[in-house]
Amino acid sequence: MPEPLRDRLREQLASARPEALRDELIAELDQGAAVNSWRLGIDADRAREQLRMHEILEGGPEATSALRTEGRFGVVEVPTAAFRYAAILPSDGRPVVVRRPPRRQAGPERPGWTFAAARRRPDFTCGIAADDSEHAVSGATTLCGLPVEEVGLVLSHFHPRRDKACPSCADEAAAAPSVPCGQERLHAIIAEAEPGPLRDDLRAALERGAEITLWISGTDLHKQYAELDQLDENRAAVEAALASGVHAGVAHVLHGPWRSTVVLRENHPPLIGRGTTT
Repeated sequence: MPEPLRDRLREQLASARPEALRDELIAELDQGAAVNSWRLGIDADRAREQLRMHEILEGGPEATSALRTEGRFGVVEVPTAAFRYAAILPSDGRPVVVRRPPRRQAGPERPGWTFAAARRRPDFTCGIAADDSEHAVSGATTLCGLPVEEVGLVLSHFHPRRDKACPSCADEAAAAPSVPCGQERLHAIIAEAEPGPLRDDLRAALERGAEITLWISGTDLHKQYAELDQLDENRAAVEAALASGVHAGVAHVLHGPWRSTVVLRENHPPLIGRGTTT
């Protein structure tokens, strides 16, 4: 991230209450720690998700108190070798700093979670027609039958309750069959993986709603996203599968003490590796 982000965060932290965590983070920034992400204008619930409250080692009570205040929040992530720091920036209040382990941790179990309950209505891309009405796009047409060439696609989902939403598209979207959640889809995909604990433990965890923290596809993913250095089991095979130039999908799943990494390639069975999160 650009140097100005470090300077900007350092300036923001100057208004935080003097405490060890604040001073530690400022010292890390002075030594070159990079700002990994900076989210602005999010609500308290989204901020809690971003912070992964169950992972917080220090600063938890202060974070909980700050997120009870009115207004929007910024959340800034600063990873270091020893910890993952985060600064909470209330729109009307002092910044608060928390500290978390260097690796993400699995959340608490979710009793009663099922694939069936997690299924949801599908999302449709929004297309805007010449009369400014909004339509749900599915393939080559909208749900009401307009050719996709007659609408302008926007980077947003179709919202059936908006004033400009096409009534026919809204009715069709509401009647659309539910779609499987990510856990159910990945569970089905890895059925073709090599039998053994790596596959079976992960499938059992997905049946309990284990969190999928990443699922992307592209080339040279190992350089930025796969984090192969965190694998303890099957690392060599995963590394070979993500060799330079290979187009593949990569998914990360947190469950118990593990983070499983799944590699998905065309015409190959899924490949699974895993490492501890401690």
